[in-house]
Amino acid sequence: MNNLIKLCGCLAMAWGLAGTAAAEIEFIPLVDASAAVSSGKFETNSAGSQVDPAGNTHSPNDNSSSGDFYLSLAPNFRFTGLPNLWITPYLEFDYTGANNLMQIEDEAFVFAKRLYFYYVLGASYDFNKTWTMKVKGFGRIENSAETKDESLNDGLYNYRDAGGWLEGRARYELGVPMATKWGYKAYLRRYPFYTNQDLINQYKETGNTLTASLLPEDLHEKDVNVNETWLRQEFAWGSWPVLTNLELKGRLVRYTEMPVVIEDGTLSPDLRQDVYVDAALELPVQLHRYHQIELDYQYELHGSNQNYYTTSGPLFIGGYYNYYQNSVRFLYNAVIPLKLAGFMPKLAFSISGQNRVYPGRPSRQKTSNEDTVGAYTGQAHWENTADIGVVLKQQLFADWFALFFSFHGISQSSNDNVDDSAPYNFKYNTFTLGSALSF
Repeated sequence: MNNLIKLCGCLAMAWGLAGTAAAEIEFIPLVDASAAVSSGKFETNSAGSQVDPAGNTHSPNDNSSSGDFYLSLAPNFRFTGLPNLWITPYLEFDYTGANNLMQIEDEAFVFAKRLYFYYVLGASYDFNKTWTMKVKGFGRIENSAETKDESLNDGLYNYRDAGGWLEGRARYELGVPMATKWGYKAYLRRYPFYTNQDLINQYKETGNTLTASLLPEDLHEKDVNVNETWLRQEFAWGSWPVLTNLELKGRLVRYTEMPVVIEDGTLSPDLRQDVYVDAALELPVQLHRYHQIELDYQYELHGSNQNYYTTSGPLFIGGYYNYYQNSVRFLYNAVIPLKLAGFMPKLAFSISGQNRVYPGRPSRQKTSNEDTVGAYTGQAHWENTADIGVVLKQQLFADWFALFFSFHGISQSSNDNVDDSAPYNFKYNTFTLGSALSF
């Protein structure tokens, strides 16, 4: 928090210096807005109704429809006396209302209602043609209602972020044009209405007063402090239409109140910590002025000191949340020149796939048709996910107004086949029609 205060102080100082430099201001308004309606269908192979972790009962093959409104404002400006200093505030607002809740992953939901607000105040300074530095402070508010009868203002999954980041960039040539970016971000995420009274009661009922005493009565197990760093290298190969981008990211997530589960099922005074490491390769290719493709590859490694204990067995699983993941993605962007009709629609097509493996988490298989819990096997749990997206966009009336249509489909499978593993085995398809303006 002290670092955030210092960051805000630096921004205020930059603002003050800019204000005393000159009275003339160069202003660039940037506005993006869209309104859309969507229809989606969630399908699983399970039969009958389900009760998800939020306590909601729903059919495993549900339909949902939603409306969405999005707005972003980036009124960047600079003072003529300091032409290398840009003041860069940014505001982003998004509201979605859906008629049905569907759980599509472990902790991912199509919420009945969602209100998102993100705000940034920053500055960017060009020291010369080579060096640029950015410093920004930000806040984020997300309010989500899981069910129709839950208030949007005090939903369990509502969270608040506060933090800032620093980023540098160097542009230079070593035979070919190159750019190097590096940065650091730190923020706090708090879930003001999420408490785990069930966990507290569970350990109190076991008679383990020592363990129960480790848990506050209002345990906020989701609250985290996050630190991120990244390094990105970009290459432009002269007259070749191919670019190459390499990126390496690291993230440390410290939970402020979630204790670590140990071998006997009790809790340790130690708190959970997670580490993420991402490495990515991007290959954009400009085939033609109307056609562009991109091929991306990403490797992600996640390690956590948190474990899992189940009373059925009983069974202790160490390293339950550790995984590694390989992802590939293909993008195709095209402009369709319908000269006779006077339209130039833009087509964007994407297809991606990923394989995630939890080496320390065994999969579960049914022992009979009536078995809803499943038996743990000797095989590591894995998940395969395929994602297809198509967007068609046409400018209408003016360059700043457009109509768009999109389809998005996700299909995920795993080597778990019990009923309560539906989050690992599902299909989710959506169709969206909307309009957008940008200037």
